Amino acid sequence: MTDLAQDIFHRADTSGSKTLSRDEIKKMFKELQMSISKKELNDLIARYDKDKSGEISFDEFKEMITELLRKQELVPLFKQYAKEYQANVYDAPAMTLNELVNFMRKEQKQETSIRNLLTLSDNFKGKDPDEPCISFDDFVAIIFSMRNIILNPEHSYVYQVINAIL
Repeated sequence: MTDLAQDIFHRADTSGSKTLSRDEIKKMFKELQMSISKKELNDLIARYDKDKSGEISFDEFKEMITELLRKQELVPLFKQYAKEYQANVYDAPAMTLNELVNFMRKEQKQETSIRNLLTLSDNFKGKDPDEPCISFDDFVAIIFSMRNIILNPEHSYVYQVINAIL
């Protein structure tokens, strides 16, 4: 999720301050085509602005975007392929690279290799260094990341809108 959060954060930080102002967050939601009321925006900032600075730092943003983008509907699918997954534990390594390759082949209809998958994320880790794993949150980030597009040859056509996130 860190890679996706960094991409969105850097695009939203138009001032270059390394924090997001209320206006930058509002604009980010608009560009993500997500509607948010003034009250919801205020509540969101109050919830994630841990240092009460009035702005959202990258660490605060990463927590916010991880929770906002967590796709609960993908949990059963993740659980089907990740034998180590424990219910409601979203940030613990659970899916091996072999399980992810299997998922990509069967569900995404994409042939890929462990080597290709390693280029998608820096978040592969696990108990056994010879068997790196990803968490559910990392899985969601990979599925929805802009870099995942390169795995699907159908996404290489000119008519695709690439810059939909920001």
